[in-house]
Amino acid sequence: MDFKELERLINLDAFTTDKAGVDRNGAVYAQWLQPLGFEVERYQRELIGDHLMFRSERRPGARLLLLGHLDTGSPAHYSPRFTEDDGWVYGPGVCDMKGGNYVAVCALRNLHEQRGRIANVDLLLVSDAEGGSGDSHSLTAALAREYDSCLVFAAAGSRHEVVTGRQGVAAYVIRLSGRSFQAGSLYTQHTNATETAGWLASALIALSDPERGSCVSVARIGEDGVAAKVLPEVELLVEVRYSSIPERERLLGEFSELLDSSNLRLVDIEISGGIQRDVMAPDMEQADWLEQIEEWLGYPLKTERRTATSDANIVAAEGVPTLDGFGPHGDGEHTRKERARKASFVRRIDEVTRILQAFDDQSELVEESRKWLEKDSLTH
Repeated sequence: MDFKELERLINLDAFTTDKAGVDRNGAVYAQWLQPLGFEVERYQRELIGDHLMFRSERRPGARLLLLGHLDTGSPAHYSPRFTEDDGWVYGPGVCDMKGGNYVAVCALRNLHEQRGRIANVDLLLVSDAEGGSGDSHSLTAALAREYDSCLVFAAAGSRHEVVTGRQGVAAYVIRLSGRSFQAGSLYTQHTNATETAGWLASALIALSDPERGSCVSVARIGEDGVAAKVLPEVELLVEVRYSSIPERERLLGEFSELLDSSNLRLVDIEISGGIQRDVMAPDMEQADWLEQIEEWLGYPLKTERRTATSDANIVAAEGVPTLDGFGPHGDGEHTRKERARKASFVRRIDEVTRILQAFDDQSELVEESRKWLEKDSLTH
């Protein structure tokens, strides 16, 4: 397999905040996909790259969404350029997610070459996934409702596992406001935001339950770093991760109870934030989707759950059967050592091509049945 096209992508800087770089990256995909019959729906943004929706021909039958992202987690000019050896390709985004996107593009090309057209299969590439998808979240959720199933092109597992579950994550900023005094003067008259924040941080962390797949962490406490001062205001950055809906309800319920605690009655509380990406949990619809794919391929796929989130969480939260990890196997994401296995590209392109072929065959049967029913109704 020739990796010259992938080299072109890897050598384009595409850090989330580099709008020009991300848009140049998106332009390459448009150049590749428009000759296949895709129409480009552009969601223009001022400060980040434009989100791109590539839409194929519409026909009766099920619709499949392919999902990836344009940005990389490696800052511009941070990682080395594309290189390769006998077994691996290297460079920023080579497995997360330029490599995964390239798998999707190659499979779509194969389908177009074999069938002469592509129908009911669309590709969404957002520009801010590595930054948490704050801008694209609502767009992805709204578009996902148009589809019957979804494949996401994050990196495969080490044994080519596909991803059936991902933790959910919620993030909050809690600002505690009290009264400021010097620590050596009228200490008993203060309202110590630092002391209260320490109690709250400990209580929040104690909500973690690794056996249930949940973790609460406090990323930062403090203001100006002056020890001999009772701080009037302290800010906590809190992250909540969970692996199931019941655990989400437990954590957020107890979180709310802590904020109503009498221990916080002497401070004012401001809280902002919420769920960033809800949990992606295996369910029967997803199991049916996986079973269908395995039937098309003729062999079972290994599966795994991951703690990290992706935009697969967003689509799955809309009730769309979703499977992630259809990119190549690799490691070292967001570092100078990011790499992807060459043989993995070959395997994943072959698998996704066969999935798209079978999906198209299924759509053809729906179309033929519709035409037959229309003809039959006219004759009667």
